[in-house]
Amino acid sequence: MRLSHTQGVTHSLNLLSFGFVADICSITNARFKALGAGGYGLGVLTALAKLHTRPLRMRVDNGQVWEQDMVFVSVCNSRYTGGRMLMAPYADTADGELDIVVCGKMDRRTLLSTFPKIFNGTHVHHHAITAARARSIELFEAEPIDLMIDGEVLCCQPTGIAVLPRALDVLV
Repeated sequence: MRLSHTQGVTHSLNLLSFGFVADICSITNARFKALGAGGYGLGVLTALAKLHTRPLRMRVDNGQVWEQDMVFVSVCNSRYTGGRMLMAPYADTADGELDIVVCGKMDRRTLLSTFPKIFNGTHVHHHAITAARARSIELFEAEPIDLMIDGEVLCCQPTGIAVLPRALDVLV
């Protein structure tokens, strides 16, 4: 997928997230990276203590502007992230579409009880989570934000995300 932002273009193979998911990655990289996988647990707890919603404004496939408060948004090309987390259970890398997972307003307790469901993909059935598909997403961000792109953090002002069908040949 191609992320367009005010500084240029960045490409991703798997996943692009902002909000709580990017906060976890940013905190973990800055404070707990030396702890390995255990550092992510501390990153989750630290991000959870600072949990807040943010305004989301985006347009999917040139449709209506989608506006809501969100905890996080993940735009996925494949089903899994972080090894075993089934962020987008219906994603297909060959379908030419991006899977979008939007977590709307959720308090800390609800997020903690819903989060484990990501390991079997049933988190997408929670009423605060919306799943959609798109070929392109237009983002309306007023200022730069942290984005987690395939596990790395980039602070930028995103303007759009587009799938690049059949851009890579993968040999197994």
